[in-house]
Amino acid sequence: MLLLVAIVGSAMASDPPASLLYDVRQDQTIHRDLSFVTVTVTDQHGLTAPRAGNRVHFDISGPGEIVATDNGDPTSFESFKSHDRQAFNGLCLVIVRGKPGQSGPIKVKAKAEGLKVGMASIKTTPEAN
Repeated sequence: MLLLVAIVGSAMASDPPASLLYDVRQDQTIHRDLSFVTVTVTDQHGLTAPRAGNRVHFDISGPGEIVATDNGDPTSFESFKSHDRQAFNGLCLVIVRGKPGQSGPIKVKAKAEGLKVGMASIKTTPEAN
């Protein structure tokens, strides 16, 4: 007797997008280093909203600058230098660099219409001699 078994993956459907969640890949940096901040559009339960395509605007304060934004969509023609990015499958990325000779906290804020604002903090230190 031959038995065939199918393994089927399942995914829980998410509720409508509700907020922006950050994942900072480097939360402390020397002024020339880059920090990669992944922004996830989540529902009210904190689950990724995989179909979310909200337009996200990034603001930065402190001794840092936004180097680039991205979303992983190979068909997107948005400029990497833009401070606005449409989420793709509920995700987008902002790359931040500290300003030379300056130290202190860098605050990155993401805003999208109808969603709770998200904020990330990156600590930057001056280069050691």
